[in-house]
Amino acid sequence: MFEQRKGTWSYTWAGIVGVVIIIIAVIQIFRVNPPAERSVAAEVKPKWTEGEVFKGPGQVAAGSELSYPINLNRKATLKAYFTTGKSEIKLASAVIKAEDFNMWKSGGEVKTIVSTGMVPRGTITRVLEPGNYIFLLDNRSGSEPITLPEMDISVE
Repeated sequence: MFEQRKGTWSYTWAGIVGVVIIIIAVIQIFRVNPPAERSVAAEVKPKWTEGEVFKGPGQVAAGSELSYPINLNRKATLKAYFTTGKSEIKLASAVIKAEDFNMWKSGGEVKTIVSTGMVPRGTITRVLEPGNYIFLLDNRSGSEPITLPEMDISVE
């Protein structure tokens, strides 16, 4: 590629092309993989619940619950409707504060914002203050899964 003759360097075309290709390759490596920048703690923006939360059929497993988080940054109206489709199949629903969910799940006493009790068809319409809530469909005492042919949960 390079030869030294009598104290001077003699360049060949192949040598020059080789050096240029190496320089281009190094530039491309740095362009494609830029040095990592120090990450600044990203500002986390909470996602607020608005509009339709869920609409359609659903199923609540036996001995379990179905939960939907409701996060509000303003006063809003929660509208929830569900039906089991049969009068002998009953399901309970409730709205609780999000921080009480683990206690509710473990069977502890929790203050509910609103609840329906055990019903085959339930409707909840409630104005909620800003905060984090959970809408629950409770089948913890049930031994069989409950299919809900129709369910509609929204925040207005």
